[in-house]
Amino acid sequence: MSGVLIVGELLHANAALVGVVPAEWIVAWQLPQGAPANAIVVTRVSRSEDQMLAHEGWRRVNERVQITVRAADGEQRGKIERLARAACADRTGTVAGFEKVSVLLAGGGPDFMDDAASIFLTSFDLRVSFIEPA
Repeated sequence: MSGVLIVGELLHANAALVGVVPAEWIVAWQLPQGAPANAIVVTRVSRSEDQMLAHEGWRRVNERVQITVRAADGEQRGKIERLARAACADRTGTVAGFEKVSVLLAGGGPDFMDDAASIFLTSFDLRVSFIEPA
């Protein structure tokens, strides 16, 4: 879940994104009932750790993190996706207390719609690498 924390911090720190999707609707794992159309959900897809012969008290972790964007219409969906990508892509440094972080785009998912709720959705993945105590 560390990659989810890292991505969440990057999303929350982006003023342009939070201007369109309030911070309380950028969440990990699952939106609560009654969430507005404009929202973002962050989840972990996979996790791997680099194999090391001699641990020096740390290990490099790689997580694939998915961002799912929800919006009231296709135009808003595209705008939120662009803002979320810009908030996260090509970031390095210390984020959410994790050192040697790197965040790279790792592919996009389909555009789709929840017909019953009239909500437009899309998703994209990030490759999040960071150092974690062994």
